[in-house]
Amino acid sequence: MHLQSLLAFLVLAAQLCEVAVGARSFGTKDIYPSMGVPKTSLELNDENCVAVHLDLVSRHGTRYPSMSSDHVEALADTLAAVRSFLPVSGDLSWVASWQSPFLDGDAGQLAIRGQLELYDIAKRFLARLPTLLGSQYYAPANFTFMSSGKPRSLQSANAFAYGLFENSGPLGNAHFQPVAVSSRDTDHDPLMRFFDMCPLYQRDIKQQKGKFPEVVKFKRGPEMLRLAARVSKKLNVPPSHQFTTDAVMDMFYAYAFERAVLNNTRWAAVFTDEDVEVLEYAVDLRKYYLAGYGHTLNWQISCPLLDSILEAMEDAIKAAVGRLDEGKARRAPKAVFRFGHAETLLPLMGYLGVFHDDEPLRADNFDRMRNRQFRTAKMVPFSSNIGFMLYQCPQGAAVDPNSDVFPYFSVKLLINERAVPIPGCAASPDGSCRYDRLRQLFPMKKCDLKRMCHIRRSDTDYKNRENRAAMLHERGERLQELDSRDDPRYYKDEGYGDDDDDDDDLDDDINPDDPELCPKLMGYEPMTKAEDEEWRMLSRAVRNAYPHFTWTMMKEDIDFKMLKKDQHINHFREGHAFTTKVGLCVNLRQIAWSCRRNGDEFFPRCYLLSSRDDRDEFVDNYRLTAAIAIIKSFCSGRNKPDEVWPTSPRPQFRPTPPSSDTSSGSSASSANTSPSSSPPTPRRQKSSTRRRPVTGVRRSPVTPSRQSAMRRTPSCKQARGSRSSLNSSSSTSLRSNGSSVSLGQARPRADARAVRLAIQACEVHLQEREHHDLDGPLMVLQDHQWHLLITQFYLICHKQGIVDGLDEEVEQRATDVLEKLKEVMPQHSMDGLRNIWIVKPGAKSRGRGIVCMDRLDNILALVEGRTAGLKEGKWVVQKYIERPMLIHRTKFDIRQWFLVTDWNPLTLWFYKSSYLRFCGRMFTLQNLSAGVHLANNAIQRRLSVDVNRSADIPDSNMWSSDEFKDYLERIGKKGAWEDIYKGMKEATIGTLVSMQDILECRKRSFELFGADFMLTEDMRPWLIEINCSPALSATTTVTGRLCAAVIEDTMKVVLDRRHNSKANTGDFELAYKRSTISKPPYMGASMAVSGQHIKRPTCWRG
Repeated sequence: MHLQSLLAFLVLAAQLCEVAVGARSFGTKDIYPSMGVPKTSLELNDENCVAVHLDLVSRHGTRYPSMSSDHVEALADTLAAVRSFLPVSGDLSWVASWQSPFLDGDAGQLAIRGQLELYDIAKRFLARLPTLLGSQYYAPANFTFMSSGKPRSLQSANAFAYGLFENSGPLGNAHFQPVAVSSRDTDHDPLMRFFDMCPLYQRDIKQQKGKFPEVVKFKRGPEMLRLAARVSKKLNVPPSHQFTTDAVMDMFYAYAFERAVLNNTRWAAVFTDEDVEVLEYAVDLRKYYLAGYGHTLNWQISCPLLDSILEAMEDAIKAAVGRLDEGKARRAPKAVFRFGHAETLLPLMGYLGVFHDDEPLRADNFDRMRNRQFRTAKMVPFSSNIGFMLYQCPQGAAVDPNSDVFPYFSVKLLINERAVPIPGCAASPDGSCRYDRLRQLFPMKKCDLKRMCHIRRSDTDYKNRENRAAMLHERGERLQELDSRDDPRYYKDEGYGDDDDDDDDLDDDINPDDPELCPKLMGYEPMTKAEDEEWRMLSRAVRNAYPHFTWTMMKEDIDFKMLKKDQHINHFREGHAFTTKVGLCVNLRQIAWSCRRNGDEFFPRCYLLSSRDDRDEFVDNYRLTAAIAIIKSFCSGRNKPDEVWPTSPRPQFRPTPPSSDTSSGSSASSANTSPSSSPPTPRRQKSSTRRRPVTGVRRSPVTPSRQSAMRRTPSCKQARGSRSSLNSSSSTSLRSNGSSVSLGQARPRADARAVRLAIQACEVHLQEREHHDLDGPLMVLQDHQWHLLITQFYLICHKQGIVDGLDEEVEQRATDVLEKLKEVMPQHSMDGLRNIWIVKPGAKSRGRGIVCMDRLDNILALVEGRTAGLKEGKWVVQKYIERPMLIHRTKFDIRQWFLVTDWNPLTLWFYKSSYLRFCGRMFTLQNLSAGVHLANNAIQRRLSVDVNRSADIPDSNMWSSDEFKDYLERIGKKGAWEDIYKGMKEATIGTLVSMQDILECRKRSFELFGADFMLTEDMRPWLIEINCSPALSATTTVTGRLCAAVIEDTMKVVLDRRHNSKANTGDFELAYKRSTISKPPYMGASMAVSGQHIKRPTCWRG
C-alpha cells in the first residue's frame, strides 16, 4: 500500500504541474495530456456491443534528453560565451550559472515521470475495459507485448504491464506479473522502426533533418529573428552578441525537458506565450517534413505496421465467429500492446489521414496555421498512443460462416485515449467505423517495404557504381602484385580511375576490404571454419552490448549521432579537413588567420588540378620555377659548351687540373628525337665557336657534412669561370624522359634568350611582391615568350643544353635575382633544376596512384585524361623535394605519431619515438619510378632491394628514431635530432591550430594520427601528409615494437590520465594545449557578400 500511495502522490504532483503550465505546448517534448481524459467505459454494453480486441501503439514515456541530439549540452557553452552580460540579480540571475541538470548516465533513458505515465494509462484502460482486460489471466497467447529495441521503449512496456497486471501475479507484496516483451534489433524492425529499414527514406529525408528548405527559411525568417532579439534583450545580451536562433531553440529544449522530467518551469520567465508558440511551430515544421505529411514516403512506409494491426483484428474476428480452429483461436490475443517512438506514431497517423490540414505547413504561413490540426504536442507527446478498439455489434448476431465480410463488427480509433473519427469512414454517433468500410479504406495488401524503399538504379549516384567497379578492378590487380614484385611501372599507374573512397585517408599497409590478400601479406593463415564460427558467435553475443570504448580503423563504422556522452571513440568527425591531401592542401592556406606561421615554411606548395583557379596558379608556378631553374643552371656553370654531367644520384666530381687545350673545336649535336608532345628540338648546327680556356677548380663531391653548405648559390661569374673537362671516352649516358646524351658527344644548343627571359620573369615577380605593379604596368612575359622559355628549359635543365653568348651584365643580374629570391621564397632551397612535381589522388593512402613528373604538358594531359567521372577536387599536384637529405644515398621519410584528445581546447600529445621508412632503390632524379621516390611500406615491401645499396640499411627498409640518432652522431651531427623533432612538432601544431575551427569537438573522442615528414639537405623537416588510422600492424621488427608501445601509451593518455592527471603517459608528451575558444554567436543577419571574382595579376602571364 505504501508503494501505491507513493505512486498516486507522484501522479497527482505531475498533474498539478501540468495544470500550472498547461497553456503552453512543447511539440514532441510535451508531457502527456492526462487531465481531461474520458473515464467512461469503452465496452458500450448499453448498445449490446462487446469489445473483443484492443491494439494499442504507444510512444515511450517521458525520457531524459539525449545529449547527442537534444541540444541541451550545447546550451551551457552558448551561455558561457555571453556570461559577462547575463543578469546577476533578479528572477533571471540563475541563467548565468546554468548547467545541464541531467546526468550523463541517464541520457535517453526513461524518466520516472515516463514510468508513471504508462502505469497510469494502463490503469485507465483496465478501468474502461474491465471485461476485455480484467477478466483474462495473463498468458502470452492472451496479451502480446512488443517493443522496439531501445531501452526506453522496453521500460515503457514493462511500466504499462505493471499497471495492467498489478496485484494479479505471483511476485512480491505487490503480486507483480512478469510479461514477455518481444523486440527486434533496431536496424531490422519493420513494425516499430520501419523508418530504419528504408534506404530511400534514410537517404532523401532522414539525412536532411534540419536542412529542409522550409525549416531553414523559418529559422531565418522574421518570427525567429524577432524572437532571438527579444530573448537577447531580456537577458541583457547586446546586439553585438545576440543569440542565434539555434541558441534560442536550445533554450526551448532545455525548458521542455526540465519541465517534463524535473517539473521545473524556471525557463518560463525567459519566454512569452508568443515566443513558445513560434518555437512550437518550428518543431512542428521540422516533424512535418521528417515524419508527417511533408513527404508522401513518410507515411507510406508505415504500411507494415498498419497491416499487422489489421491482421490481428482479422484473427480476432475469425476467432469470435468460429472461423479459426481451436488451436489457432487460443493463440488469437485479446490485446496487442506495441511500444515505439514518435517516428512510429506520426507516419501511422498520416496513413490514417488524421490531423491533416488543407494547407501544408510552410515558413511563410505561420499566422494562418495558428489553429492547425498538425500539432505534435497534441498528436505525439511523451506516452502518446493510438488505439484500435474492435467491437462485435450486436452481440450474438448471426454471421454467415462462408462470408469474408463481417458487417457486425466495428472499429473505434482512439488517439491519446480520446475517440477520433477515421477520415473517409461514415462514423456512427459513438465515433466507430464499420469494419467492412475500414477494409475498403485500407485493404490488406501485404505491403512490400523492401520494394517500396528500394533505391532504383536510375536514382543511385553514378559515382557509387563506378566506385564498386573500380574497387573490384583494383583488387584483381593487387592479387597480381604478388607475382610481379619488381615492376615499378605498376605502382606508377596504380589507382587511376579508382574513385573508391571507402577508406579515404586510411593509412594501413593492408587493405581491410581484401580478406584473401590480408593474411598472405601479414604472414599468417586464414581462420579455419571452426575459428570463423567461433568469432561469429562471439560477435552475435556482443552485438547489442553497450560499448564504453570503441577503436575502429574505419570512421564510417561510427554513427556519431547515436553516440552516448560517456562512450570513448577513436575518431573525430570532419577529420578529412587535414587527413586527405585535398583537405590539407586547401585548409593550410588559411593558417595566417590562426597563428603567425607561413604554411610555405613547412609544407611544400600544392594545388588542386580540378579547380580552374588552382590549375592556373599551378601553371604560373611551374613557369616561375622553370625560370628560376634556368638561372640556377646558368649560374652553376652546367651549360658551358665543353661540359657534360654524368648520371650519378647526386653530381659528384673529382678536382681536375686546368686544360692546356685552348683551340679544340666541336660541333653540337642534337639529342635524340623526343615524343610528339615534347617541344621540337633544334636541328644539328655546326659551330665555329672556339672554346674558352678552362680556369679554376670544380666543386668537391657532395658529402653529408657539405649538404647544408650547398644551399648557397655561387655567383654566376664564379661558377661560369670554374670549368673542367671530362674524359671523352666515357660511355656513361645521360637519360631523361627517354632521351640521352652520351658523354663525348656534342650537346644540344639552347637559345640564349631563355636566360634573359627567365631573369625578366623573376624580376617582375619580385616587383609584384613589392607591389610595384600598383605604380604602373610591368614587363610581363607574353604567351609566346613563355612557350620559348619552357621549351628551352627542357633543353637546358633536362638535356644539359649549351647556353653561350651572354655577357657579364647578364651574369650579374642573374646573381642578384637569385639572392633576392632566396630571401622571399621559403622553399627556394628545396627546389632543384628539373622542376619535378608529384601528382596524387586527393583522398587515397598507401602510395596508390602517386606519380612523379617533370613536364607541364604531361602533368596536365595525365590529369585531364584521368579525372573523367571522378569527384571534384580529386587530384593534387605538389612540389617534389628535389634536394632531400639522403642516408647512404637513399631517400627516406619519417613517420611521426601524435594524439589529439580535444579540439576545444586543442590538446596535442606528441610521441617521442618515430621510425624512418627507406626506399629500396638508390636516389636519382633520372628515374622517377615509385621504387626510388616513394617510401611507403605498402609499395617498398613488394619491391626488391637495390644490390648496390648500403648494407647499413636493413632489407625491411626501416629504422627507429634511436637508430637515426646514432647515425647523426656518427656523421658529426650530434644534437640534430632535437632540432628535427622540434621542427616536426611546430609544423604539426601550426597545422592543427589552423584546422581547429573546422573540426567538431566531442569530449570523449580522441584520435591517433600519423604524420609523414621529409628532410631537406639542411635537415629541415617538411610535412608531406597526415593520415588518420595510421598503420599499426607489426610488418617489421621496428613497427612490431613501436606500434605496440604507441597503442599502450595511447590508452594511458586517454583512459588513465582521465582519472589521474599525474598518470604515466609513456612516450607521449603534452606538446600543446590551447585555451578554450569561445565562438561569437551568429547574429542572425545575412552577411553574404556578392560580387565578381577578379583574378590576381601575375608577373609571368601575358
